[in-house]
Amino acid sequence: MISTHPFPLTITDYDSMSSKQQSLEFTTKNVPLIYKGSTLRYFTGIDFSCNNFTGEISPEIGNLSKIKVKGNKSLDLSYNKLEGEIPPQLVGLYFLAVFSVAHNNLSGKTPARVAQFATFEESCYKDNTFLVDTVNQACDVDMPPHHATSMNNEDNGGFMDMKFSM
Repeated sequence: MISTHPFPLTITDYDSMSSKQQSLEFTTKNVPLIYKGSTLRYFTGIDFSCNNFTGEISPEIGNLSKIKVKGNKSLDLSYNKLEGEIPPQLVGLYFLAVFSVAHNNLSGKTPARVAQFATFEESCYKDNTFLVDTVNQACDVDMPPHHATSMNNEDNGGFMDMKFSM
């Protein structure tokens, strides 16, 4: 789960579901929608942006690679409140032409810049303060300069004065 809102979509094995008639309840922008029939054949782009999702991105999203899609092939998780690391399983989504996790609270390293992930612009990761770019090894945060403390014989009771600024 990546949301405090109901998020019932779990992709497991598309091949076993493709020949069955199915019903899928999907909530987007707080509106529950019900799709009937061979629903997963028609998903060409997935837009989870602006949904106030919280928590971590589930590695299960990497299972979307089992869906054979035509046309626009995108995954947009931007403008939410997601945190934690981007699961490495997403690199397996070879069909993606567009990807965005911009404007969240993600941290850790960006996915390896291989296959289609080598084609995504830095803007798809924008405004994730503690997300480190694996290519440039840069964060969105400017770290305060390191000042060496002087070691003298003053007895300060074991405490150091520290000053942080951002």
